[in-house]
Amino acid sequence: SRELSLRISENIRAMKNALDILIKKKVINSYKSNKKKYGRKIIDVKYVIIPHHNFVKQIMRSNKKKQQTIKKTTNYKKNNKL
Repeated sequence: SRELSLRISENIRAMKNALDILIKKKVINSYKSNKKKYGRKIIDVKYVIIPHHNFVKQIMRSNKKKQQTIKKTTNYKKNNKL
């Protein structure tokens, strides 16, 4: 894991590299960055990240499976009075 740098330009570069990796792995589809400046100096960056549809499907399947497991467990407890 990488620590934050005191230089924002290094943090921006690291973030870009991480987001580009997530694009290659089809976790995110795209991203946009909006740099906030004070004069010529970048003081903050806001990112808008769009998830990849494959990732969204995977999360939805996982949530559905979790809910089914919870439902089965709840029904089992009710029927067996645990």
